[in-house]
Amino acid sequence: MTSGEPSAWGRRLRIGFVCSAGGHLTQAAILARRFPDARRFLISYRDDVDMEGVSAYAIPTFFYKPWRTPWCLLKILRILFKERPDALISTGSEPAALAFPLAKILFGCKLIYVESCAQVRRPSGMGRLLYRLCDLFLVQSPALLAHYPKARYAGAILA
Repeated sequence: MTSGEPSAWGRRLRIGFVCSAGGHLTQAAILARRFPDARRFLISYRDDVDMEGVSAYAIPTFFYKPWRTPWCLLKILRILFKERPDALISTGSEPAALAFPLAKILFGCKLIYVESCAQVRRPSGMGRLLYRLCDLFLVQSPALLAHYPKARYAGAILA
């Protein structure tokens, strides 16, 4: 699926990037630049992110405050229905735990997970959780292929 390729409905591809803040967000921003022709949006903990041409939506953190989970689910549902994505890409952390299953069930989205470049020997918790759900699972360290046999080694995405 390339960025200029129309989706099955003959419209511009709609790609969502789902991640937490920090390094995950930095990697998502780098990836988002590789799809300039797509309708791009971000679901993260911040909406004041400067990513040119990317609509940003903020959700509250819920990992350490699980009582926020229902509210986050509703916010993510609202975003997904507004954006109607063809694919979701995550570079890690908790927002993907809610967004990925919802997008797959409701829209049949293609799900792409990029294991963090910080994970060089052991898989992340979120990677282990979402591995079987993803249509494409990319690792940036060849050592992780032993943990994710169906994954593809992508090298460093930060290049």
